[in-house]
Amino acid sequence: MTTSAHAEKSGKANRENSSVPVSFLVTSYNKVAYLATVLASVWHEAQANGGEVIVIDDGSTDGSEKVCAAFVEAHPAVHYSRRDNRGIYATINDIATKARGKWVRFCDSDDPLLPGSTRRLIEVAEKNGAGVAYGTALPYGPNPLAESQVAGAVSAPGASAVHADGTMYLIQGMNFTPSMSIYRRDLLKEALPLPQDLVSCQDLALLFPIIHHASLAYVDEPVCFNLKGARNQLSANHALTLHQTIRITQHYAPLLSAEHKRAALLKAANRTRRWLRKARPELNSLGTQLRLLSIATLAKLGALDFNTKLEQIAEFYEHDLQPILEQRAKPF
Repeated sequence: MTTSAHAEKSGKANRENSSVPVSFLVTSYNKVAYLATVLASVWHEAQANGGEVIVIDDGSTDGSEKVCAAFVEAHPAVHYSRRDNRGIYATINDIATKARGKWVRFCDSDDPLLPGSTRRLIEVAEKNGAGVAYGTALPYGPNPLAESQVAGAVSAPGASAVHADGTMYLIQGMNFTPSMSIYRRDLLKEALPLPQDLVSCQDLALLFPIIHHASLAYVDEPVCFNLKGARNQLSANHALTLHQTIRITQHYAPLLSAEHKRAALLKAANRTRRWLRKARPELNSLGTQLRLLSIATLAKLGALDFNTKLEQIAEFYEHDLQPILEQRAKPF
């Protein structure tokens, strides 16, 4: 029996147990240098919370499969599968359907979890009656962390609260990643399946429909480490993040109020003005800046067609990003 088949069988038997407080969902793709430490941190959190661990490797080509196989061999209760690369949106759609926990924690394969962080996030969510809770992160990288560094990490308790308008926070200031948050599993049905014409910022795509139905809580306290400086991170491509944010906002436009749409247009126009000045000076003509400034000004008044203007802004990024958009989540 292959390791993957053994993991599928073991995971199936494990999931027949109906009482699972937390599902830890690890999506793996070409982060072999960081993966072992992340998996160890997830396992410790699962043991501390009585949770299940589900891992999908999305066709890694860097040796990640061997790390996953060794992890499953040491922890047969883990549900593990590997398939040809399909991208992060398809992977989220797949892995989320396997979860049975009351709570779900999506885990990036390069962001180790802090000890005790899952329990803390659940406490914050339950205390505030929230469907999603998130914390902060400790930056590291690009060198990997040792398991001992993660296991010995301690964070001081921070204050928690609920966003008065969670959707407006997503539009104006969202600053957390999947590993920094926890979701009530029953709310995932509001977001799944995710649209598969997108390639990045999957946490934002999950959150728009969920926060439309539930509140968003936060705690000023580190709950994981967050990798910085790795060259093959999709999130390191600023233009891709700006582009995908626009496309996600367009997709979920029916959930947005007029005030939300004004805020989204204003932010997209101003972020693009700054991006052009910094990254594409050859396109940064006076006419272009004035056109974007006009969009930002009129957006404040609610005097623009939302989808038309967002489409015009998105087009600034299309040419440069086309190879990434065509390859989905493969490294650029």
